[in-house]
Amino acid sequence: MVVSGQESKSFWSSNSLRPDVVLRQGYKTYIIDTKWKRPQKSSASVGDLKQMYAYCRFWDAERALLLYPGQAYENKFRSYLTDDYSKDTEDVPNLIDHQCKMGFVSVINEKNELDSTIGENSLKLLE
Repeated sequence: MVVSGQESKSFWSSNSLRPDVVLRQGYKTYIIDTKWKRPQKSSASVGDLKQMYAYCRFWDAERALLLYPGQAYENKFRSYLTDDYSKDTEDVPNLIDHQCKMGFVSVINEKNELDSTIGENSLKLLE
């Protein structure tokens, strides 16, 4: 697995897109964008979901994870309701099923210290 932080791609004029973490494993790409505070509702904001959709499109990522601090619990990936395609080396369009989910990881362990397993716990959320 190759992990990159803060990769940047030009988007429009002098603006660029920059997810927090890009993971590549073989032909698969995953995006993680970290948030510093928990969402107000049980759903991500529309702005965050659009941001993750754009990351999926620009990086040809299959899965995107909005990662929040908080008690860990499992939720499921949901597909974006769009027909998206990427092109292979022969310029042939291939249908992509972009998916996104919210994930929560505890930053502090039971000893009230920084949790040293936060990276492992974050990666498990992509499975």
